[in-house]
Amino acid sequence: MSEEEKVELSAVEAMSVLNWKKSKVYYWMSSGKFETIQRIDGDKILLTQSDINRLKVKGNSEEVEENFENSEKVQESSVQNVTNNYKEVQKNLTSETFEFFNKSLETIKQIHQSSLQNYGYSLKLLTDGQSSLEQENIELKQEKKSVEESLKKSELEFQEKLKQFEKVKKEKDIIIVILLAIMLLTCLFFFLVQNKFILL
Repeated sequence: MSEEEKVELSAVEAMSVLNWKKSKVYYWMSSGKFETIQRIDGDKILLTQSDINRLKVKGNSEEVEENFENSEKVQESSVQNVTNNYKEVQKNLTSETFEFFNKSLETIKQIHQSSLQNYGYSLKLLTDGQSSLEQENIELKQEKKSVEESLKKSELEFQEKLKQFEKVKKEKDIIIVILLAIMLLTCLFFFLVQNKFILL
């Protein structure tokens, strides 16, 4: 399939190809974000290969951001709960309990920092993947250009050889005509000479 050739996908096939949730695919269909076409077995989504690659990257990026936001909400909720519990029992704190809460807060802080690093790494992977696709596309274009130039050069060489062949053929035809003319003149000469001797 070429980059610009459109394929027809059902909603289920689009979910599988793009790795999207059912709700997201149907939302895009209903809101007109997808180009669709009516068929006997239902509406089909029209996508090119470049659309699929772009939407895959976009979907993965949105999923990473969504997971990161959910992770932040859980962490904020955890911090809030720990803080509330800390205030509740602050009056009856022993040194042991105080140390436990401090360690809990430190652990949550480390989890938060780790999530930020993982998010940055995931985002880097997505951008690197997109750069790799762009580089591959550039290489394919260069290869196509090289093949086209090679074909053009071969065609010019073929045309040149064809001209030379026609020139040689023309020269051969002229030589053959001259030889035939000489042969005819020779035959005529012998015929006249022979007739002259007979008359004598």
